[in-house]
Amino acid sequence: MMQNSKIIGITGGIASGKSTLCTLLSNMSYTIINTDNITHDLYTKGNKGYKKILEIFGEKILDKYRNIDRKKLGNIVFNDKKKMLQLEDLIHPLVMEEVLNKVEKTDEKIIFVEIPQLFEAYDKVTQYINFYEIWLIYVDEKEQLKRLIKRDNLSKEEAIKRINSQMSLEEKKLKADFLIENNGNIEDLELKLINKIK
Repeated sequence: MMQNSKIIGITGGIASGKSTLCTLLSNMSYTIINTDNITHDLYTKGNKGYKKILEIFGEKILDKYRNIDRKKLGNIVFNDKKKMLQLEDLIHPLVMEEVLNKVEKTDEKIIFVEIPQLFEAYDKVTQYINFYEIWLIYVDEKEQLKRLIKRDNLSKEEAIKRINSQMSLEEKKLKADFLIENNGNIEDLELKLINKIK
C-alpha cells in the first residue's frame, strides 16, 4: 500500500476523551478519520455490514424500524467474549478498507485516525496502516467510570463490565508513543495538544 501521509493513531479507554481530542484537532484543521463513524455506517440498513451482522446475531438486535439497536448488540458482545470476537472479525476488515480509501483520497501531510480498540486489534490494524505515532488519551479509573455512566446512561455494573472488556489503560500506556492525561477540563486538554503539535 502506498502511504505518503504521516498517520497518527488516536486511541484510549472507553470514555477517556478520544472524541473530544479529535474535535480539537479538527478545529485546528487536521484531517480526522473516525472508525466509529465508519462502523456506524456499516450497521445501517442496505450496507454490507448490516446483513452480515444479522446473519450472526439474528433479528433480536433490531429495533421496531429494523435498524440495528447498538445497545442491544452491545449487551450481547460485552457479555460474551466469543460473540465480541465474531463481531470484530466481521466488521474490522470492512472498516479498515474504508480507512484506506479515505487515506488515499487525501494529500494531507498528517492524518489522524481514531481507533478505540487499536491496541486490542493491533496486529490486524497494522496489516492495513503503518503508523507514524500512536497517541493514547487516558483518565484515571474513577473518572472513567463516572464519565461512562453519565455518557451512556449505564448502571455501575454495566459500566465496569464495559471497561473490563478492554485492555487496561496501564497496558496501553506501555504501548503508546505519546500519552495525554485527560482528568481535567477541555481547556487543559487543548493546551496539552497545542504544546505537542506546535
